[in-house]
Amino acid sequence: MFANTAHPDLAPFALVRTFALLRFVTACRPVPCSPVPIKIPLAPNQIAAAWRIADDRTKKYGSEFSFNLSGALGEVAVSAWAVTVAKAQPIDEAYPDLARDYGADIFLGPSKYGVDVKTCGVGEPFMYKESQVGDLAEKNVQAVLWASERSVSNSYGPPSESEVEILGWSSATDITDSPPAKPGEVARRVLTVRPLADLIALL
Repeated sequence: MFANTAHPDLAPFALVRTFALLRFVTACRPVPCSPVPIKIPLAPNQIAAAWRIADDRTKKYGSEFSFNLSGALGEVAVSAWAVTVAKAQPIDEAYPDLARDYGADIFLGPSKYGVDVKTCGVGEPFMYKESQVGDLAEKNVQAVLWASERSVSNSYGPPSESEVEILGWSSATDITDSPPAKPGEVARRVLTVRPLADLIALL
């Protein structure tokens, strides 16, 4: 494969690069990623709001702050997308209120379409906790919106910059129809991710 490599010393690096590419393609293959991500850059006030939400959740649940911050940034970005792109008025934001933190994060449009926002790492597969699959109807979750976030960290407070990519969405049925988690794993891989335009059409 590397017979035509310009410099023989670079062949190992080409091999590593090719192996990494193959790993990425293999990891993504089970999920039909037809949706085109939408990038939502967050303003300083939005980042500060996500920081406060993450701090409240960390104090209440004792969970990791960075995990809570990533989730809150995704939720704030989805709210911004719902207003500026989907125009899904009215919007009922449940996620900032710890008393409503159990159910759907956001309710969109006149039908109050319940959306759960899941923020994952860049390039990670779409995973949904097995323990939460049976609670979708009880939590009024009709769709899961998938997002990933990139932030410029600031050791003295909230990130100086943050950009969230909204990757697509899955219906509650897409979640329940995906294969259960493998033995020893806590989450199932969701196999169907839909374009955001399809969700907007439902609102």
